[in-house]
Amino acid sequence: MRFSRFIIGLTSCIAFSVQAANVDEYVTQLPAGANLALMVQKVGASAPAIDYHSQQMALPASTQKVITALAALIQLGPDFRFTTTLETKGNVENGVLKGDLVARFGADPTLKRQDIRNMVATLKKSGVNQIDGNVLIDTSIFASHDKAPAGHGMT
Repeated sequence: MRFSRFIIGLTSCIAFSVQAANVDEYVTQLPAGANLALMVQKVGASAPAIDYHSQQMALPASTQKVITALAALIQLGPDFRFTTTLETKGNVENGVLKGDLVARFGADPTLKRQDIRNMVATLKKSGVNQIDGNVLIDTSIFASHDKAPAGHGMT
């Protein structure tokens, strides 16, 4: 419950602070090479209160990941655990994994770089110092969600 209040407060602060000043003033504070696309619309409103490059194609930002994580928490419950694994059918001989290493991701929206570092550290602690094979990333969980179908708001 505390987490959902935090998200509501955070999104309210963002909306109010952006409305308080012109978006262009904030753009000047972004690092070189950064892009910003923003649309703020009150629930039930017929038009956005702020529309700044909203048609620009971009990957979701970290704020979108927070909302996704909250939706997952609400839908799946606090006891649900995403699984991310490193798998192999190979054998380890003298610190060398003879075979492919497969990283199988489970769509965990909270997965961080440090989690990956921890997995690699665990692999090393298990005696693997070298891989004589391929390192593969299994993306099959996303097979039906690669991209939006043509004509669905992507112009």
